[in-house]
Amino acid sequence: MVPKVILKQLYFNSVHLGQRLRQIPIPKDCYVLGLIRSSHLITVRENPILQEQDWVIVVTAKEALVPELTVFLERCQVSS
Repeated sequence: MVPKVILKQLYFNSVHLGQRLRQIPIPKDCYVLGLIRSSHLITVRENPILQEQDWVIVVTAKEALVPELTVFLERCQVSS
C-alpha cells in the first residue's frame, strides 16, 4: 500500500473558502497535512483560514478514496 498525496488549489468559488483548515470534513481515512500559500508551507497545526489560491495537501493510504477526495476538494458554490 503506497500513500497517495493529493494537492488541490482552491478557487474563488470553492465551498471551503473562509473555513479553518481543521474544519474541513474530509472523508474517513484521509488526512490534511497543511497547505501552500504564496510559496510558503503552512501546517495543519497552524490551522489557517482557507483563502483563494491556497494549495491544500491531503494524504490517504487508500487509493480507492482518491476520486472521492478529489471531488470533495473541488466542490464549488453554485450561484443562482
